Amino acid sequence: MGGFKALWPEGMSLTLNYDASVFVSGAIEQVVMTLFIARGLVVVVIFLFLENLRTTIVPAVTVPIAVIGAFTALAAMDFSINFLTLLALVLAIGLIVDDAIVVLENINRRMNDYGETPLVAAFRGTRQIAFAVIATTLVLVAVFVPLSMLQGDIGRLFSEFALTMAAAVVVSTLLALTLTPMMASKILKPGMHDSRIGKGVQWLLDGTKRRYQRALEAVLTAKWLVVALFALLIAGTAWLATALPNEYTPQEDRGNFIVLVNGPEGAPFDYMMDYMDEIEARLTPFVESGELERVVVRAPRGFGNIENFNSGFIIVNMADWGSRRSAWEIMADVRHQLRSLPGVQAFPVMRQGFGQRTQKPVQFVLGGGTYEELARWRDRLINHVRKNNPRLTAIESNYDETQPQLRVDINYERAAALGVTVTEIGRTLEVLLGGRNVTRYVDDGEEYDVIVEGDRSRQNSPRSLDNIQVRSARSGELIPLASLVTLSDFAGASTLNRFDRVRAITIEANLADGYPLGEALAYLQDTADTILPEEVQTNVAGPSRDFQQASGATMFLLVLGAVVVFLYWPPSSKASSTRL
Repeated sequence: MGGFKALWPEGMSLTLNYDASVFVSGAIEQVVMTLFIARGLVVVVIFLFLENLRTTIVPAVTVPIAVIGAFTALAAMDFSINFLTLLALVLAIGLIVDDAIVVLENINRRMNDYGETPLVAAFRGTRQIAFAVIATTLVLVAVFVPLSMLQGDIGRLFSEFALTMAAAVVVSTLLALTLTPMMASKILKPGMHDSRIGKGVQWLLDGTKRRYQRALEAVLTAKWLVVALFALLIAGTAWLATALPNEYTPQEDRGNFIVLVNGPEGAPFDYMMDYMDEIEARLTPFVESGELERVVVRAPRGFGNIENFNSGFIIVNMADWGSRRSAWEIMADVRHQLRSLPGVQAFPVMRQGFGQRTQKPVQFVLGGGTYEELARWRDRLINHVRKNNPRLTAIESNYDETQPQLRVDINYERAAALGVTVTEIGRTLEVLLGGRNVTRYVDDGEEYDVIVEGDRSRQNSPRSLDNIQVRSARSGELIPLASLVTLSDFAGASTLNRFDRVRAITIEANLADGYPLGEALAYLQDTADTILPEEVQTNVAGPSRDFQQASGATMFLLVLGAVVVFLYWPPSSKASSTRL
């Protein structure tokens, strides 16, 4: 940037306007901090229960080495350090030390109970439970790896999460069977747990054991009651799974949001700029209060297509998270301030982590019939939702009959009498009003399209059709097009959309704070089934479709994981009874 400053006029400066990495770097920093906190807490708990500092060194060393091994696996699988891979490492810390602690406890037991030397106890103790440790690791891998098979955005993200967890667990198992016994043979000694802290922890554990023994004896005398409680627990779990709110992703305060502005079809640039200036003025008090850092206005919204000027958007950068209210409260105030604008629709949208960043989460599709029928069904559903469900906000559709258009009706009898075909009329309009690619030529190894089109300066009004002529295939004479067609004005949609090969209109909406996506989609489906005809086809698109697909896949994987764990029969009792 320093080289450009010499070219700038005096008083001009260049500053960073929008930086999405602030949220990313802040979130990663918090995850890394959590990773170190988790490691510290694990070491403290291990120390309290192993009762000796020298013994704690063994699993404490295992954690960072296992994390390093997991990073090696990330590099081998071409993964990055992101939220989910770091989160996987945070959750894996508890699993990483499990195998080392199990091996360490068995080695210590053989030294104290059998009087074996540290080297012999390390060899025999590790060999005794190696099969159980490996089997447990394979069960965990069998649960995590299927997560990588999810489709869509969730699958692409959770594949890294699942494989990182599996890699960390596999590395920890290898360390538990190699590094842990080696260190135990050098560090452990018989009778190391006679410290005051060890005696205090042992006293607490003895009391816990006695209470557990009494509770176990009472439970074994009432087996049918335990079975009934277990069945009740399963039923309660199933009820909670259906009663709890369902959504695609949790709401995130990403530090900035966008205000989308939509004007009427055909609105000129000056019309939109007046409203954009008014919206900027209404957002200025938020900047003066310190909750917003800056407001960036852009109109029109499209970067590539600027033929339509009836849209705009505003990037709103908020202050640091600790110096302002929640983003949802600020967005609610902004929505209230912009609600009274008469000529445009303006609504704030939080940038999403998945999918299109400015796409609304609710995408409910109505299909079937003609577009006129779909428009009537759309209006009926939207009006009902606006009256009865205020938690669905900024409701609109992708079919707006506000685009000024001209309909050309051909007098077929007169055209046939004069020897003019419909094809000739269509091609003439195509060439003169649009453009037609007739051929291409090659020059110096490059291909160039040859496009025939009319003079744009003569197409400023519908009366321009009076100057267009078509040639009769019968007489070869030029006939004014105006004598063969009739023009009529109408307002129609700028695009005619289809979904699954069916004519469709998509209803889009935002969610109020605390309103889950699953509940919103269920409400729309129930409402459509109640107030719309039976021939209406309903579906979901965008984030709503991703949510439904991910929900079904994750439920299948949940059941699959439970089945895998249920089928696993721990061989530890058989292995531990083997005398070596």
